[in-house]
Amino acid sequence: MMAKAISSPDFASHHPHHHVALRETASASSASGFFSGFRLRRLLIDIVEARDLPRTEYLSKEDPYVVITAGAERHRTLAKKEAGTSPRFDFQVDTQVDAHVDHLLVEVFDSNKWLADDLMGRAEFPIAPLRRGERTDTWISLKDAKGRSAGKLRVIFHPMQVRWAACGSMVWE
Repeated sequence: MMAKAISSPDFASHHPHHHVALRETASASSASGFFSGFRLRRLLIDIVEARDLPRTEYLSKEDPYVVITAGAERHRTLAKKEAGTSPRFDFQVDTQVDAHVDHLLVEVFDSNKWLADDLMGRAEFPIAPLRRGERTDTWISLKDAKGRSAGKLRVIFHPMQVRWAACGSMVWE
């Protein structure tokens, strides 16, 4: 089998220090050659930007941050101070994905200094398409606590699997 590097051009072009290479497994037995026999173990998630988040502040702009939960693992971006309702995050999360996890919980909050943080929107994203090993660049539609539209969050999912090299070391593809 050969390994070929695939890059994340959208994110990497703006952030060369965040560049991540994926590996495509080419197989003579597979017509497409794309991730044949792929077994999802880790996900690299680029949290790129949000659009049309609801207003939660009256005297200032919102300070949004994102929380992604995958089973027992929870990851949080930094709050984007005074970023308003269309922030750019450019944040990368590396999370393990257990076999029993069937969705990711994605939440966006407005950070508050003195009061509890406000939920701006949330969504559940199914893991099934990612288990096929396909890089996915998508806008996730968010809903508020009452089920109303609450903007969108752009994320890029980079599914990864582990393989043991001939020398006995782990290789993430």
